[in-house]
Amino acid sequence: MTARQLEAYELPLMWQLYPGTKYRGSDSILWDIVYHIKLNGVEDMLLEQMESQEYHQ
Repeated sequence: MTARQLEAYELPLMWQLYPGTKYRGSDSILWDIVYHIKLNGVEDMLLEQMESQEYHQ
């Protein structure tokens, strides 16, 4: 993925962890966890927005 492929997106204020590797934002959009690490109390995470047709799989 290149910097040109990245799209700026205002993230929701609240998140809910869903089964598997998914989060649902307070805006009801589902995100798939691509990468997650927690080190010394600091978390780094890469999320990929799921397409609406993927929500119900």
